[in-house]
Amino acid sequence: MTFKYSITLSSFTRFGQPLEKILETLSHQGYDAVEMFGEPSKIDLKRLNETFYSFNIPVCGITGMWGSTSEEGRKRKLLSLSTDIVTYSEEYVKSCIKMCQLLGGNEINICLFADDESLAFDRNHEVVPEHQKERIIQKRGLPILSKLSNFAKDHGIQLLLEPLNRYSTPYCTTAKDAVSIAC
Repeated sequence: MTFKYSITLSSFTRFGQPLEKILETLSHQGYDAVEMFGEPSKIDLKRLNETFYSFNIPVCGITGMWGSTSEEGRKRKLLSLSTDIVTYSEEYVKSCIKMCQLLGGNEINICLFADDESLAFDRNHEVVPEHQKERIIQKRGLPILSKLSNFAKDHGIQLLLEPLNRYSTPYCTTAKDAVSIAC
């Protein structure tokens, strides 16, 4: 079995170093690939692709930028009650899929964020009852995930569902949740 080592570039965005410096360091440290952060509208993709090529470090995938990482990130909620927010989130994922394809990657991670009001349950360390969780996933989650999965497949990209801690989302917090949703 052969292992390859990759790292997500979103880990380095807060340090303000130029991408070239980061890639030079990662190259010297022996990384085989990087996972690019998903902000397609903020990046010159042609230049970015050339930069990765010049350091001989391929992109293995895209990590979606969800939640409170930015103003745009706070509007990325696939399980929102607002159709405008869901549409915005869907278009964001599609643009990340296209970005991933252009950069030669083969996977993008997505998270099931919901409206902030739905997180009020956790202030007292309660959890969403399983029947309620299943209902929301069936009603809101599966239709959009199915649609996005088909779009990704048409572009040769695989969607990865990332479970997050209960403070971020109550609907996909464990591997069991993710497997249940994916099956």
